[in-house]
Amino acid sequence: MDFETLKQGKELKMKHKTSLKTARMQATIRALGGRGWRTSAEIAAQTGSVAVHSDVADLRASGVPVECKYSHTTGSGRRVYKYRTVGESTAAIRGRKNDR
Repeated sequence: MDFETLKQGKELKMKHKTSLKTARMQATIRALGGRGWRTSAEIAAQTGSVAVHSDVADLRASGVPVECKYSHTTGSGRRVYKYRTVGESTAAIRGRKNDR
């Protein structure tokens, strides 16, 4: 499987889809909403999540377009990543209905 195929999600199949209506998903959507790039730490501080990467994966599995990029490495060697939603507004995402 090549990078372009992975990037486009053509061969990736998620086993489940998380409801966008859960408090955890709504908090993550709000944290990402309309503010440009946000670090994992910023999202975690706003949502109380200890697994931002998993929350983002669940959003993606539900069809929410989220980008991720490497930001920098801290003095202690930790990698910092940033996330943002792309395309539709977070208000539209919050109002979206899905299967659950």
